[in-house]
Amino acid sequence: MQNKFSIILLILILALAGAVYNILLRLSVIEQQISAIEKPTANIATNIASNNTAAPGIQPAQQQSQTKTMEIIASDEGFLPSGFQMGPKDTVTISVTNQGESPHSFVIDDLPIDTGAIEPGQTKTITIGKQFDQPVELKYYSNIDSDNPEIFKGTIMVF
Repeated sequence: MQNKFSIILLILILALAGAVYNILLRLSVIEQQISAIEKPTANIATNIASNNTAAPGIQPAQQQSQTKTMEIIASDEGFLPSGFQMGPKDTVTISVTNQGESPHSFVIDDLPIDTGAIEPGQTKTITIGKQFDQPVELKYYSNIDSDNPEIFKGTIMVF
């Protein structure tokens, strides 16, 4: 009887530990999302205060080309952020860092860009410097078979 109780208690403890791990993992993803939101918000305040550039989403009459950097985190929960915007004349350097436990990739068919497998802890960098003459949505995703296409996707809005 005491052995059955010990086994049931051990199973409950393991289930609880798994649930706590899952919650902590999701909190980490939420923290990364908040961090990704806070950075652009700080940039908006700086841009408005310095009066040098328009706030994101507000385009000046004649847009100048800019060089930008974008950090994308690939976790086992998907991409963070799952989208961003750029101007039609911008050059954007994208660093994709795999913070997950499985390999992921970063693919944009329309350019074409394919980083190949990005192993856990690895970062791969690509640059988009194409001149776009009209607004376009560029879809990115991971083409690793084990990655869920519903969560490993994102959009770059060019306008």
